[in-house]
Amino acid sequence: MENPVMLGERKFIIAKDSKIDLEVFPYLIKKLQNLTINVMGNYEGNPIQLMKHHYLKNWCYESTNTAIVFFNDEDLIERGSIVVYPNERFDHSWILFSFNGQKYVLDLALDVLCKKELYDSLFETHIEGYSSALKTRNYLIQNLLNPPKREYSKECMKFLERLEQLGGESFQRQKKEVQISGSNGINDAMYHGSMGYIGSVENGKIKTLSAHFYAYELGG
Repeated sequence: MENPVMLGERKFIIAKDSKIDLEVFPYLIKKLQNLTINVMGNYEGNPIQLMKHHYLKNWCYESTNTAIVFFNDEDLIERGSIVVYPNERFDHSWILFSFNGQKYVLDLALDVLCKKELYDSLFETHIEGYSSALKTRNYLIQNLLNPPKREYSKECMKFLERLEQLGGESFQRQKKEVQISGSNGINDAMYHGSMGYIGSVENGKIKTLSAHFYAYELGG
């Protein structure tokens, strides 16, 4: 019997070798060109770059909550569970979008881009909830224009105190951010994750966005 790890890795090989429209990748680069993500102060860059280096591996909720706002209104975050290695199902989220009449999945956390049918088949998707790009974008715009009152968890407060003592760019950024903790509602605009945003909004659209992902709960 083949090694379970090899079986799992084969799925990624099949996904990467699958035939897709050659214009999909340039389309995604253009869609996400005004988004920058900082992962805990360790890695920073465009989401496509971070995905290719596997820097978003453990950030499926944060990355989908954030990237979806640059997609078309009807595109979706799908949330549920998948199977990578045999008998190991885990909670996950990914982006479902349409391009030239075909549905594709962009999985930033697993560095997968392929047609929806193949993704569903390879990873045995079980969908439990979703949020549209329009819904999540409107939610983020509302928060950017009307920042919520800040409430910090004890863990976060200790971190901020250390950051303030050190000073520098990280502390200054913290003061400017609109910070959002995702909810526990799987159909809500932002589900799970702790994220800080600095962005510009023009005519009801997010023009530029800088996101910071945190490993601790911001509120509580």
